[in-house]
Amino acid sequence: MDTNESVPKVETIPHIERVVQIFIEYLENKWEYARLSLTEKGATASSSAVGFLVAIPFVFIVFLFLNLGLALWLSDKVGSLWSGFIIVAVVNLILLFILVSLLKPLIQKKITQLFLNSFGHDIK
Repeated sequence: MDTNESVPKVETIPHIERVVQIFIEYLENKWEYARLSLTEKGATASSSAVGFLVAIPFVFIVFLFLNLGLALWLSDKVGSLWSGFIIVAVVNLILLFILVSLLKPLIQKKITQLFLNSFGHDIK
């Protein structure tokens, strides 16, 4: 009695080809998901950047008009036009120096966090 006749033959080649085909489809789907996920995160980051860039001119204009109003008001109180503008300029320079020296590390960290969070990285 031949032992090969009692055991049914299983064709393994079609099964291996099917596994390879499924694995290739899996890799293609994984690549497509990664591409779409990166596209979404890039769109989120760029829309945040555009929103920030659009807001900057408006903040600048408001700050400019507030400074002009304050300078004109101080000029009226002091009695000299140029002195009100000089006072406002000196105050702005002092505020700028304080912001740059004290808040620069905090601002850089916050901007880095916003940028990395928009790409899905969580940092503290």
